[in-house]
Amino acid sequence: PSTFEIIRDGKTMKLSIKLSVREEEKEIAAQSKNLWPGLYVSDLTDEIREQLELPAALKGLVIRFVVEETPAAIAGFKQGDVIKQINNRTITGVVDFYRAINDTTQKEVMMRILREGSEVLLGLVR
Repeated sequence: PSTFEIIRDGKTMKLSIKLSVREEEKEIAAQSKNLWPGLYVSDLTDEIREQLELPAALKGLVIRFVVEETPAAIAGFKQGDVIKQINNRTITGVVDFYRAINDTTQKEVMMRILREGSEVLLGLVR
C-alpha cells in the first residue's frame, strides 16, 4: 500500500491505498450500476455555459453522465441538466452536492434542476 496525505475540508488526512491495474471498461460500467444515485456532475464553467446556452449568472452543477438502470436514470435525470438545489439547499459546487446526497437523515432527495429553460423538480428515494 501507498500512503498519501490530503487536505479535505481544511483538515489534513492520511489515506492508505492499494494501486492496481484499471479494470476493463465493461467491468467499470457494471460496477457503476451499484453507485447511488448513478449520475456524475461537474461545476458549471464558462465553456459549459456557452455550449448549453446558459446565463452567465446561473449557479449549480451540470450533470455530465447518467448511468443506465440506476435510480437517477429511472427518475429521469438527463445529461445537461443543471442541478440548482437539493432539498431546498442551493448547490454551488461538487462538495455541496455530495454532502446533500449523502445526508442520510433525509429519506428523499429532491433536486430542483434547470432543463432546456424550465425548472423541474425530480426526487429520489433512498
